[in-house]
Amino acid sequence: MFARREAMALTKEKFEFDMVEQALKALPELMELAQARKDPATKEYEANAFLNAARRKLFGVVWEVRPESAQEEAEMLAARKAREARKQREAEWAQRERLKGHEGPTPSSPYYAEYLEWKKKQKPE
Repeated sequence: MFARREAMALTKEKFEFDMVEQALKALPELMELAQARKDPATKEYEANAFLNAARRKLFGVVWEVRPESAQEEAEMLAARKAREARKQREAEWAQRERLKGHEGPTPSSPYYAEYLEWKKKQKPE
């Protein structure tokens, strides 16, 4: 158990060291971002571009990005609306698919044999 704690401590220390190394590599981009945020003339999309570049430098490929142009923002909003509409349709479909009342038992049911006998009696020949 003591060896496990030592291993965990070493893993944590290595992770922290790796993060510091990555941060140092991204320091120039982070400094540019800090300067861009101080400048009131910097537009939102330019700041987003700096932030996206810094995140890519720190973490590699990232799936969440900020829009860097009005067109990209409009596309992102349209994609979000499409995702939400698809989720809504799927939720409505799932709601319609739920059983609303009683159904006959399936072959795996312990009541299936009795059901078949009852069904024979109900059906006049």
